[in-house]
Amino acid sequence: MNEKFATTFGGSGYAPNTEQYRDGVRLGRFLAERGYTVKCGGYYGLMEAVAEGVRDVSGRVLGITNATFDPKAANRHITEERKQPDLFDRMRELIADSELIVAQEGSLGTMAEVFTAWCLAYTHSLRHKMRLYLVGRSWSSIITSLQNLPITEADRMIPEVFEDMEMFVRSFPQDTSSSNS
Repeated sequence: MNEKFATTFGGSGYAPNTEQYRDGVRLGRFLAERGYTVKCGGYYGLMEAVAEGVRDVSGRVLGITNATFDPKAANRHITEERKQPDLFDRMRELIADSELIVAQEGSLGTMAEVFTAWCLAYTHSLRHKMRLYLVGRSWSSIITSLQNLPITEADRMIPEVFEDMEMFVRSFPQDTSSSNS
């Protein structure tokens, strides 16, 4: 049986006492319980939350870290660290072979990851099918802000947007093998 991968993106600035962090733990559990090996950025905030959730249910979580951040250590919940030499290789490894990507809210790094995955789907540059899910209240307004740019409606619809983790979990498809890419 082939390993199936899901990647999560999310900000490092969220503390364990926040709703976003608790949602990250829930997301990690949710994906691991569905048989995914989960890839995340490997550091703190929502990356740590997701890793914690995966490990709570004895799943496998890969921390895709960045050598340019050394000596910053990966979080303690990571099953395996895969250190990449730079940000570009890190994004490539995060996206490679993942059939789905789930992005929670974050800062500039999260935005770069989301737009990179979106662009790869839009240009049909991936060798595999991939779905892109954006979870959080901010994503709708970000997508709406793009309406004046020359992006077709179909391409604007590549990411599936959910206002919160509960909506994402309830709407999660049973079969993720169909894709917009």
